[in-house]
Amino acid sequence: MKLSLVNDDNIILGDYLSVITKIFFEETTDILWGGIKLISKNPCKRDLIITKSELFNQGTFEPGEYIRNRSQLINPKVVPTIPARNIHYLVKMTLRIKSPLNSQKEIEIFKENPIKILPKGNMFQNRTPTPIKLIMSGMNIEISKDIFKPGETIKIDYKTDNLTLFQIRLKQKTNLICICEPFGEQCGSIEELPPVIAGVAKTSKTDQGFLLIKLPNHAEPSHEYLWEPQEKDQWGIKFGDYSKWFLEIIGNRKREVGGDTISFEIPIIVIPQKEQEIVDNSLFREREEGLELFEPPPAIKKGMNIISIDINKDTSSSTFIYKLRIKNNLKDTLNGVTIENSGIQQGLFETYKHMMGFNTWLPGEEKSIEYKTRQEIDTLISTIETNSQKQIRIQTIL
Repeated sequence: MKLSLVNDDNIILGDYLSVITKIFFEETTDILWGGIKLISKNPCKRDLIITKSELFNQGTFEPGEYIRNRSQLINPKVVPTIPARNIHYLVKMTLRIKSPLNSQKEIEIFKENPIKILPKGNMFQNRTPTPIKLIMSGMNIEISKDIFKPGETIKIDYKTDNLTLFQIRLKQKTNLICICEPFGEQCGSIEELPPVIAGVAKTSKTDQGFLLIKLPNHAEPSHEYLWEPQEKDQWGIKFGDYSKWFLEIIGNRKREVGGDTISFEIPIIVIPQKEQEIVDNSLFREREEGLELFEPPPAIKKGMNIISIDINKDTSSSTFIYKLRIKNNLKDTLNGVTIENSGIQQGLFETYKHMMGFNTWLPGEEKSIEYKTRQEIDTLISTIETNSQKQIRIQTIL
């Protein structure tokens, strides 16, 4: 068995992640499940599945190559890649099969590729700067605006009374938000980190004047991301990250007026130097010639016909057996074909899915497919997909 996985190197939040998978079976193989997952690698002690897409369901596959394209929308609330806090992502293709040594056990075969998730601009990018003017405890502070870019110098005008020392500290507070209610401390053990001092300016000339503090050239922009999965099996999980900047104002009073220390904070916003550049994935397109990405798979509009459906019941196991004969009336040979069958019971409930894979399907050839279920169904749904990404869904009322 050989697995091949190709995906975008970079993706912007809110865009579609495109993935091409190739699986080659050297012999007839029974599969329990196959799919693609986008996984976050973070220090929360538990990998999080951000999104997943199914490739194959439980079934039997003939020897041969099966190629599948999938596109997954990346939620704009997902935390982008942040190396400074060890937030990284992987695209993982997984196949679950029965162990050849013990049919009661499963084994997982997988292939992983790294991917970098980029933010889509900055949440404060279009915000209008606002002047800051604050009078508190004998200190009069004025700043011309509250939004700055990395490398920019902040000028703070001041007037004070009865101080021996006046100082300003530029601070950044960053951390992960990792909540995992179903797993307790496994995912909720993120340590509370103290703010980091990024700059200091002070003076003993306390009556009036100004102080200058320069933002670091590589200052991380202000942001706050918080993602919550929609799947029921992941309820109670939250994953986020924040970066907050503020100026800490400190004044030491003269002894004759108490000698105490006054301290308070003024929040500011740091935005990127320029908007996020658009990621060019043209190289990705070039290295997979003949495979069209980002386009929905075209449907097979005609030519696939269900010739007959025979229904039998195995009384010993109370199992209904549906035997289908499907004919390829197209002029082309189909490669890497999968047929997935499921049923609708009482018009409401969908029964389990079962899949069969065929290496080739010649023009005019008929295939026999068997679908077993313990529930008697009134509608049979057959979904056919090929290596050329053609799909058709046939719904038959029984």
